Amino acid sequence: MELKLDTIEAITESIRQILQSECKEALRIIETKSEVDPHETVHEIRKHFKKIRAVLRLVRDTTDRYQEENQFFRDEARTISEVRDAEAMLEAVGLIEKQFEDKLYKDAFSDSRKLLLAYRDDLAKKVLQDNRMLKKIRKNTSEKCEALSVLPMDIDSHESISPGLKRTYKRGRKAFWEAAESRSPDAFHEWRKRVKYLRYQMLTIAPIWPEVLRTWEDELHRLSDALGTDRDLYMLNKFLEQTEDHPYAEVDGNPYLLSTLIEGHRQQLQEYALLLGKKLYHYKPSTLISWIETLWEAQLAVHKEFPLPLDTLED
Repeated sequence: MELKLDTIEAITESIRQILQSECKEALRIIETKSEVDPHETVHEIRKHFKKIRAVLRLVRDTTDRYQEENQFFRDEARTISEVRDAEAMLEAVGLIEKQFEDKLYKDAFSDSRKLLLAYRDDLAKKVLQDNRMLKKIRKNTSEKCEALSVLPMDIDSHESISPGLKRTYKRGRKAFWEAAESRSPDAFHEWRKRVKYLRYQMLTIAPIWPEVLRTWEDELHRLSDALGTDRDLYMLNKFLEQTEDHPYAEVDGNPYLLSTLIEGHRQQLQEYALLLGKKLYHYKPSTLISWIETLWEAQLAVHKEFPLPLDTLED
């Protein structure tokens, strides 16, 4: 998922290749994994669609097809989002059990786990319909893969991509401050979405200075994971609040213990995320983009002026 930087034509073609590659990988996962592990398949599909949407945002000012393509992948992912959320809540229970295993009785939250398993499996049966939904997504997406390979784009310099990156960073920065001030679940969730887009965009342009931008991407990955876990735990707590009226199973003998541990862990995750955010969203958007453009110009010059492998220049 990286650009080729030699020429403008290479940049344009590699954008198309990245989009098509992510699209085809989603299809491959449906073909090879859907029957064996539909929940992992759902997770992987959504991840690849998110990457596609991040790259589309990077070049949104160079193509008149942005709205159409972005909406398609957004809507396809939404059809299976509930199934992924249910699986994520199960994973969140496992996280709490592991975090506090030396302080808990064995199988302390077995009732909650059974409840979530029954809910997840019932939901998957309704939404996936014995994988018919995944096959429908595969059919719809296969047509899009070919369209992405010839996506019309008007890229005349590396600066054509700057507005998309700037917009992503600016919106993420705003979401960071809103999360820091409000501490609301929705604000943290909105910030997480912006972080993911920036992460995948940084990964895409990483070749302009791999050692630095891949480190940025790594840190954005850490931040995204922290915010994602916080969201999963929040949804889990909301789910547990409704268990008294739930048709699937009995609740744990002490549901308040799990809820208390969840809230304590969420607080730690949020503080960690805000500290990472303070580092990553410190710059003004114009400052960041100016820096990125300087890196890009320097890297293009390296390609032109040093045709020999750079390791031949070392002592």
